[in-house]
This record gives sequence, structure tokens and C-alpha cells, in this order.
Amino acid sequence: MQALHRAPEDATLQPLRRSLARWALDAGQYEQATEWAKEASRREVNTDTAFVLDELAIVSMYRAGDLEQAGAEASTFEGWYKDHPSLDEAMAHFALELGRYHSSQGQYDSSLRAYKSITGKYKKTSYEPNARYEIARDYMEQGEAEKAYEMLIELANDSPEHPVMGQVYWLLGNYYASTGKYFEAFNKYEAVLADSAYIAIWPQVLGNQIRAFKEAGFYEGAMRAARQFLEMYPDSEDAFDHRMNLALSYHETGHYDLAISQFRRAMTLADGEDYPACQFYIAEALERSGRLKEAVSEYMRVVHLNRPSKLQWGITAMYNAGKVLERLNEPERAKSLYREIVRREGLGSPFGRRADEQVKRLEMFEQDQAEGGQ
Repeated sequence: MQALHRAPEDATLQPLRRSLARWALDAGQYEQATEWAKEASRREVNTDTAFVLDELAIVSMYRAGDLEQAGAEASTFEGWYKDHPSLDEAMAHFALELGRYHSSQGQYDSSLRAYKSITGKYKKTSYEPNARYEIARDYMEQGEAEKAYEMLIELANDSPEHPVMGQVYWLLGNYYASTGKYFEAFNKYEAVLADSAYIAIWPQVLGNQIRAFKEAGFYEGAMRAARQFLEMYPDSEDAFDHRMNLALSYHETGHYDLAISQFRRAMTLADGEDYPACQFYIAEALERSGRLKEAVSEYMRVVHLNRPSKLQWGITAMYNAGKVLERLNEPERAKSLYREIVRREGLGSPFGRRADEQVKRLEMFEQDQAEGGQ
């Protein structure tokens, strides 16, 4: 940018001006994009390039919400470039941006008028499928889901190769999953994930796919999708949730070593209540796999964390450790833990009552054993 200020008339800087305008638009800096696009257009000698720059400037105005100025400049643009072969494409683009702005403000009557100008006057342009998609989205926002999905299904049949299909297939996948049509849902999700043109929405699609697999009871599919997500997006904000989902899926399907490994990795991302939850599940996986002494140690780690939590992981872990100690034929240690629960929770609490029952049960068993040996 310093070069532009030092030598504003230097024609060799035109590529930089064009690039800066495009960068500012993509970065959401719409006023700056408008300024740079107009400046580059003013210095441009190639009509086609000037056309693109003027289009970019007007699109930036629409995205900034400057509708009056954008509309006025769009009219001037239409007159100035009336013989340009791409005029209808640009005018459809302007109508799409106008509609999207109204949609974002909940002004659905105005957005529908803008979109219908594309499906009518500009229906032969590449923006016609985009307009139909946006109309369907508006219907969803207004609670008319069935109508919206009918439109999306029709759009998918009419324009299967259009770039907007990634969004269409994603929404259809969600719709099919919500109605229990999982096979159709998985087909739509896979169609998005198979095409790198839709890579920007892959994280969301994978997340929905994982959820659908679990709802359908396809744990192997859920685990595969979770692994794919973590390989591709290890630093995602959702990485912890997906690693926990993967660990829990391993846990529920009896892959305990894999579950433990994933829970330990999840702990590096965990905070608050999630940390003791991970530790608890590690202990539970060890217990289920028959590694009882290790399970007791890991349950007690949860207790010693001494972190306050709504789900009382520490007390639950102490109770489970007592049950495991019974299996290890260590009733005295088990009773000690049960009594500690009673001391902490009191006999008026569910945990306290259950722990007290275990103490009495063990004492009665010991008494019966003693009497039987006499």
C-alpha cells in the first residue's frame, strides 16, 4: 500500500490495486474494497477489467448495507456497459447481494423480490441456482421447512453441477437425517465431502455426519468420520468434542485400549468439568476391560482432582472404586470409601444412602461368614 501512496499514477501498480480490492472484499472490509476498486477502475484502460472492478465496487456497497448508493451505481453501471456480454451476469450478481442483505435483516418480502428478479429476468445466468437456494433458505428461516426442502430437491435435480450444490446437499443431508432417512443423508454428505470445491464447509458437514451416524446406531461410521475430522482439523474449536465422541464410540463398542488413548488425548484439550469426565471414563474403560487394580487407581485420580462439578464425578468415581475393590476381594478398603462418601454427602443424599447400604451389606455378609465358621 505504501507504494500506491508514493506513486499513485504508476500504471505498473494496477495489478496490486486489483488484488487489494479483491482482498478487502474477501476480508469483509467493504468500504476499503469499494475505494480500491473504484481507484483501480479509474486508471484501467481495458474495458473488461474495468467492468470487473466496477462490479466488485458495487458488490462491496451492497455488502456494506449502502443500498441506496449501490442501487444508483448499479443503474449507472447498466447504462455504461449496456453492450457488454456479461452485463446480465453482473446485474444478477447485484440482485443476489441485495437479496442476501435483506435476508440478513429478516426483510423476507424484499429479499424474495430481489431473488425472483434473478429467477425471472436473469434466469439464464449462473446466479439463478443461487437465487433459488437463497429463497429456500428464507423459507426455512420463516418456519416453512417442507416447502424449502421441496425446492432444494428440485434444485439438486435441475443443477447438479452448480457450485451452490455443496450447500444444497449439506442442507438436504441434514433434512434427511432429521426425518430418519439416514441412507439418503449419508449420500448427500458424501457428495459434499467427495468434492474439494466444497472444502470450506467440510468441518460442518463432517460434524453433522458424525451426529447422524450415531443417531442411526452406525458407530463404525461415526468413528471413521470423527477420525477424518481430527486428521483434517486437529486445531478446530470442535476438536475436543469430536475426540470425546470418538473415545466414547470406542468405549461403547468395546475397543477399550483405543478409547483410553483417545480420552487421554482429549484431556490435553479439556477444561472445567470435561477434565474429570475424561479421567472417569479412562477408569471405567479399564474396569470394563478387566484391569481392575489400574481402574481403582484411575478412579481415585478423579477423586483427588477435587474439582467441583455438576455431575459429581469425584463421588461417582469413589463409589465405583469401592465396587471394584469388592471384586478384588478387598472389602475393608471398599467400606472405607463408602464411609467417606457418607461423611461427605450425608445420609440424606442419594449417594450417601447408597454408600451406607453397601457398608451395611458388607458388614452383614462378614457377620454371616463369621457365624457360619463357628
